[in-house]
Amino acid sequence: MAVNRSALAHLEPIAMLSQNRLHELTGLCYIEKVSKDIDPFRMNILKSAQAMYLLSGDLGLLFTDGSKKILRGGSRSQASH
Repeated sequence: MAVNRSALAHLEPIAMLSQNRLHELTGLCYIEKVSKDIDPFRMNILKSAQAMYLLSGDLGLLFTDGSKKILRGGSRSQASH
């Protein structure tokens, strides 16, 4: 599913880009819907740096040290570990 410019304009730090850059970025971004219990990173085979935004729903993260974190779509939380 394609991303529109207004959706990108609400994401940080993307919102700080010029309108022209936002327009360019819309052609490079997409929305992927993932069913419950499916790993959204399963297709992440690219070796370049990427950013992913959780637009809606919840995402549970389980880290190698056994700790857990729940991310909620639309919140400002960031997962880092």
